[in-house]
Amino acid sequence: MLVTGDKRVILTPQAIRVEKEIVLRDSQQVITVVACAKKTRYEAAKGEIKVGLKVTYKVIYKSENGIEAQSFSDTSEGVLRNSFIQPASSGTIYTRVTACDFSGTQNIKIFTNIELSGYVTAPYSFTFCEPCSGIYAKTAPAEIEKLVAIKEAEIIASEEYDLKDAQSRDLSVESRAIVTGVNVGGEVVTVNGVVYTHIIYLSGDNLTSRTFSSNFKSEILAQGISENDFVSIIADCDATNLTKLNEDGTKIRIETVISLSGCGIVKEQVYPVVDAYSCDNELTVVEQEAETDSHLCVASGAERIGGSVRIDESKPRIRSVVCVSGVYPEGEEATNFDELLVEGKVGANVIYLDENDAYSQVKAQIPYKISVARNFPCKNDITANTVVSGLTARAKRNDEIEITGEVFSEVYASGAKTIKYIGEIKEKEPVKRNPAALTITFAKAGETLWDIAKKLKVGEDELLSRNKTLELPLKGGEKIVYYR
Repeated sequence: MLVTGDKRVILTPQAIRVEKEIVLRDSQQVITVVACAKKTRYEAAKGEIKVGLKVTYKVIYKSENGIEAQSFSDTSEGVLRNSFIQPASSGTIYTRVTACDFSGTQNIKIFTNIELSGYVTAPYSFTFCEPCSGIYAKTAPAEIEKLVAIKEAEIIASEEYDLKDAQSRDLSVESRAIVTGVNVGGEVVTVNGVVYTHIIYLSGDNLTSRTFSSNFKSEILAQGISENDFVSIIADCDATNLTKLNEDGTKIRIETVISLSGCGIVKEQVYPVVDAYSCDNELTVVEQEAETDSHLCVASGAERIGGSVRIDESKPRIRSVVCVSGVYPEGEEATNFDELLVEGKVGANVIYLDENDAYSQVKAQIPYKISVARNFPCKNDITANTVVSGLTARAKRNDEIEITGEVFSEVYASGAKTIKYIGEIKEKEPVKRNPAALTITFAKAGETLWDIAKKLKVGEDELLSRNKTLELPLKGGEKIVYYR
């Protein structure tokens, strides 16, 4: 009998470096560049997935008219490889910027590092034998999993905020979303999450930045899913719109288009043959094993982070910190030994005014270590998705900037189990029967009626008919009589 199931195959992350040249004739100084990468297409072939990307750049610079911002975009492509990938493979691909640097004033070169990661669904199968007539077979329950893709749904998260300082113009708006909870109610799944939006804006002539958070809740359709199934949902921000609600810009509305996608894990019970014998012939059995996913585990945790960065001695001293831009998680790694940990660094560009009233930028790297869970049951294919939920900076001294914030990480992993079964049974020479008319045996501790019937080469029902007072399950020491 053929048994089929699915498992997640984690794809090795692929780093892409994208270079972009732009011209800003009115630029006197580039203050910062914020980059964002979005997946535009997904093409699976044998052994690889080609991922099309749209990379958007927001360049904030100083001109004779003050501080300006312009957007530029480019396309790129990355490839993820794995022997499990087939043309019909489905899965989830993540894209994120891990660094963005630039050089130049009017002829500007931008260097962006992008990481591609994700997983694909890979089918597996195994065949266990179906015994012929006259062969006694013992089966054991085994659970396999099938992954059911959940159709992507779009929602809009909207929230209004009050600003302490009036916003005259927004220069850069970028959002990240995370899922904090999934409630499965059959084919209707309720998704809870948070969207974080980081904006860089002008308040009068002053450059500043803030991070806002908004909770969202939505119901999506998950066909083929029941209340007992597990569902994993990923949130991705497609677009963000900021609207001023009053003239002085102290009240704003942020609307974010969020796509929700994922998969459901449907469990199915199968009964492979695990032992067999014949009363007439000796048997050769071929024992085999199948490695399968046992379940998908999800956990999340948050941690406050902090650190500082010093400016080079050769540079002018710090007068005041202006804003934080280009906040990217870097070098993320999740491990699960006695404790599920996520470690990495948060990279950020801190913009400040120096003692000469010129804008300067310094890159900071703040390490983080999140203790997500203890006794986490899954140890395979561990991946993490970390979001910086807020980052602020202040001048600690005239040569040092202190940075504080918070990171939130979702961790996905799978368990593994081995299914043992008999894949083939071959009959050999006839059984050499005990010539005695009467056989008496005593059950040993741990023996089952199957074990004794197999040893005596008789059926279990036949033993029970000759030992009517026998109580099951056996405890050990029972006298069992068989006569021919």
